[in-house]
Amino acid sequence: MNLLQIQYLLDAVEMNSIHKSAEKYNISPQGASKAIKMLEQELGVILIQRSTKGVELSETGEKLLGYFQEILDDYEKIKAVCNEINMIPDPERVQGKISLAVTPRFSDTFLGSLMMKFGEVYPKIKLQAISMSHDKIFQQLQSGNDNFDLAIVNLLNVDLMMNNLAQYLNKENLQFVSCYISELYICGKRKTIDAIGDQYHCNKDYGHPVVAYNYGRIINSLPVKTEFMIDSMTAQLEMINKHDMIGAYSIEEFRIHFNKKKHSYIPLDEPVTLAYGYLLKNNHQLTEIEKIFVQFLLDYFDNM
Repeated sequence: MNLLQIQYLLDAVEMNSIHKSAEKYNISPQGASKAIKMLEQELGVILIQRSTKGVELSETGEKLLGYFQEILDDYEKIKAVCNEINMIPDPERVQGKISLAVTPRFSDTFLGSLMMKFGEVYPKIKLQAISMSHDKIFQQLQSGNDNFDLAIVNLLNVDLMMNNLAQYLNKENLQFVSCYISELYICGKRKTIDAIGDQYHCNKDYGHPVVAYNYGRIINSLPVKTEFMIDSMTAQLEMINKHDMIGAYSIEEFRIHFNKKKHSYIPLDEPVTLAYGYLLKNNHQLTEIEKIFVQFLLDYFDNM
């Protein structure tokens, strides 16, 4: 169970439409419907029912409605308390420098916008960023030879609480704090996606090679046949557009990099979760300037 599943459910009922709920979060109706279905399967109950009037709660859903709302309300309370703890001082009086290590995927999609907006709010804090692979970021953090203050990475796994990831981070005395979580979708040229159809079966070869980022040695690869691992969105788009390849991206990445008239997307058969966040050593104590940046990073994704 996650917050997005609950939010999709409550909004679908409030708006009387899964389609309208999906539009609110910039995902496909199939994606929102699948998320609600997974919640029902996890709980072993039917939460919504469809009729000529639209979407409404089942009898069980009515009984659980208050509990779901309490979960969302408690989350907002936690955020409010954390915002008070991390109260940000006057931007005009804060100055300093932060060195960032970022993965190519983050650099391709969000880095430029983040640095520009941060500079507008905190003109006296200088951000210096260098792009490097997951392997290099983890290696430098583990060896203590890192020359950066914070690392922003993107991790892929079906479940962010997956045991092997949690165990790995604990073993290496690292911690990962997620700022943005989204499901991935198969993306490509519209005619390519149409040829694949609405249901993409991961174990079947449709004759369309997959191009993807190199996710690093501790991250599970996509549950599809991957033939090209390239750390460049520009190169990936060229292969997608010129050679009918497909790739897996979040809806936000699709909106930023693709042309909705020429490209399309469909859900993966098996959900794959993408998370952007910051990575640091367990014993690393954030400086006041780093706390400011981390809070800005969280707000940046929260307001996306």
